[in-house]
Amino acid sequence: MSSEKQKEPNEMAFISSKPLAALILIAAAIRVAQASADTVTVNKAEYGEKWPFTVTQVELACEIPPLMTVTANGKTYALNGSARSHAKEHGWAQLEEIWRIEPEYEGTGTVIRMDISDLNERAVELCTK
Repeated sequence: MSSEKQKEPNEMAFISSKPLAALILIAAAIRVAQASADTVTVNKAEYGEKWPFTVTQVELACEIPPLMTVTANGKTYALNGSARSHAKEHGWAQLEEIWRIEPEYEGTGTVIRMDISDLNERAVELCTK
């Protein structure tokens, strides 16, 4: 017989769960770092008259599945349809709050928004990095 005390089964489970917990924490930290790194800042100066927002600068972001967002002045807005369907659970605002109406339709009662397809494409690129 060995003179070493054998460890109880529940003690072994506790010891083996420590590395697992550490790995989970590391993976979560990496995901948070990736999420914050997957952004790009764009501004009105880049787009001139074609700038589609009422704010002068936004930060585009994308997370998998492609939930594309725009953040301006600390507030995040859902950019694409997938993000809009998850907006409530994430606390994201409706893009229409900052999405400009086409200048030729302003004041006519007809609401046609400015083109955001280029910004959508730029956000999709963030998801593929």
